[in-house]
Amino acid sequence: MSQYNKPPMLGSWQLVTGECRNDNNGEQVQYQDVQLRSLKVLSETHFSFITHQGDAFYFAAAGSYCCEGDQYTEQLDFASHPSMMHREFVFQFRIEGDLWHNTRWENGVQVEHEIWRRLDSKK
Repeated sequence: MSQYNKPPMLGSWQLVTGECRNDNNGEQVQYQDVQLRSLKVLSETHFSFITHQGDAFYFAAAGSYCCEGDQYTEQLDFASHPSMMHREFVFQFRIEGDLWHNTRWENGVQVEHEIWRRLDSKK
């Protein structure tokens, strides 16, 4: 991949805020209310992230990704929860300065929205 085709999210990111839809009751869960903290690192073709809830480990995953237009897709090849292995997650994204906004929809319903802050200077 040439330097002109590098994905815009290349680098290291820290979760700023987010929300997701609870699978059990359909309510939106605010990440700050459940004390989720996460770091994500992306090379030109792969990503990994680790998430803590409070001071305890919560979830980790890694795999490949692709970026096309305003669509960012993660393919989980490794996951701390076996049910998440080999799943694909498709997000609509935008990057504004050092903030990366990701939104994921399922059947016309927003199920996840995250805002990440760039930790390094690669752009």
